[in-house]
Amino acid sequence: MNIKIITIHCIHNFGSVFQSYGLVQYLRNQGFDAELIDYRPAYYSKGRNVVKKMLGIGLNYFAYKRQHQRYEQFINTYLPKGKIYRTIKELRELDTENCIFIAGGDQIWNSFHPCGKDDAYKLTFVKDRKKIAYGTSMGRNSFAKEELENLSRKIADFYSIGLREQSTVTMLQPYTQVPVYHAADPVLLLDKRDYMPFIGKKAIIKEPYLVMYLADKSSLLSQTVEYIAKKMSLKVVHVCGFRKKCECDYFLKDTGPKDLLNLIYYSDFIVSASFHATIFSVLFNKQFCTLLPEAGTNTRIEDALSYFGLSDRIIHNENEIVRLDKPIDFGNVNKLKDKLVEQSKERLNAEIEKIR
Repeated sequence: MNIKIITIHCIHNFGSVFQSYGLVQYLRNQGFDAELIDYRPAYYSKGRNVVKKMLGIGLNYFAYKRQHQRYEQFINTYLPKGKIYRTIKELRELDTENCIFIAGGDQIWNSFHPCGKDDAYKLTFVKDRKKIAYGTSMGRNSFAKEELENLSRKIADFYSIGLREQSTVTMLQPYTQVPVYHAADPVLLLDKRDYMPFIGKKAIIKEPYLVMYLADKSSLLSQTVEYIAKKMSLKVVHVCGFRKKCECDYFLKDTGPKDLLNLIYYSDFIVSASFHATIFSVLFNKQFCTLLPEAGTNTRIEDALSYFGLSDRIIHNENEIVRLDKPIDFGNVNKLKDKLVEQSKERLNAEIEKIR
């Protein structure tokens, strides 16, 4: 059975490439001929602040070039895909394909981002076809009634909808006749050992360290990093963009997806505002804390950590930093994770078999 997946796979973002890999590789492991639809709309190359982005690249050209090459190599080597499509009009040629279509992973239904307003991610370019959603994220739980009604109309011909956030399941279900269920993020469909070929047997950093990834510059970030580093006698490895967000011992500007996975796996502690850094911390049983990112995307982190019983790992203010003195006991966390993953695999496999 041929399966085509539309998701956000081609931007140079750690979580995007690995959630794309997780879903397509899981399906291939099940014996399906699965590939990504190589959809690259113009708004991905533009970003939110083009001038700021170009200035950062200009000042850090060689680091940017190395990072760019590492992401492109990963995308071209490990993400199976066909021809490139730039517009939803071009995607309509796929309406003749005899296959199952999956809208999968990432925040493709979060209207806070351009992709959430793009009907390509609702598979409207194929009519009367076999469509499901898996691990799809709405990113937040504050949608207006009109938004939910509009979304429901566009996905009315789906066979089923697996949403990444548990809270959005109960939010969307009243607006659609399509069955909606809670699904594990695609990176969790693979086991820790499946990621070891990317991680490698040697740590990039040879001494005990804390990795800080993707958090915004703030007094809270600085105090959190300083507290943990002193408490655990760790070096600070700073990984995110070209501007320093906090004091550090290593400032890595050119990390690709493999590098970042290596840094997370071998770290002693992780401080991030990244959903997928948080999820990999759970998968690898790493000690971590999360500082919430911009409004409009927080639900995905809050929802996941609530499900795993780890809401206290979200640090909202300086008074909560002392929570981190108590290490995470991953015994119950792993039971919850394994249960969700097993249920998600069974449901995904059953939906595909039903369509077949």
